[in-house]
Amino acid sequence: MTRWPCPHHLLTAFLLAFKDRPDVTLVLKLATTPDMELPHVEDLRNLCLGYGIEHRCRVIVIADYLSDHELEGLFRATTYYVNTSRAEGACLPLQQALACGRPAIAPAHTAMADYMDDRVGFVVASQPEPTHWPHDPQKRIKTSWQQLDWSSLHDQYLRSAELASSSPAGYEAMAASAHRRMKNYASVDVVTKAFRRVVDQLGEAPIGALGWEEDRAA
Repeated sequence: MTRWPCPHHLLTAFLLAFKDRPDVTLVLKLATTPDMELPHVEDLRNLCLGYGIEHRCRVIVIADYLSDHELEGLFRATTYYVNTSRAEGACLPLQQALACGRPAIAPAHTAMADYMDDRVGFVVASQPEPTHWPHDPQKRIKTSWQQLDWSSLHDQYLRSAELASSSPAGYEAMAASAHRRMKNYASVDVVTKAFRRVVDQLGEAPIGALGWEEDRAA
């Protein structure tokens, strides 16, 4: 299963890696609205057909809203979670997949660098690329995002499939590592303790150090 922020790399690497594998399926879960479901699905269909890549692997698109329970079921029904983002502020879907014991095929940049590595999945190489902030109407080059390495993504697709098919024990070990990573990184207990530490620090700080009292007075 995958998120869909960078479809060309995502789709072409998958279709070419598994073009002779009818047993391999890519599930695309779209975040869309009811009135845009059909146009988005049609866009994806036209995109795939436009590549002209003959393939026996399958691409399935889910456009419906899924409840938390349904989304968890989808995670558990898949083998890997794929992310091809150029940048992430947290990537909660990736964290949810890892928490469900599903290894990832994803880059280890921006927020994902905090928890993504080769112990919990297959890391896709990337490099910085200059760009503008999304909210800048002048589109000035003031920051950067990460451009994925297509060949790396293609190769990691193949490596992940090889692990899942030829080494069940190796796959289960990676899945268990993914679950532990999220338990130690973002479980309720870990987050609660971190929140309490922040609250305790604020309670001990002088009012002037909180940052809001001066603003209110101004």
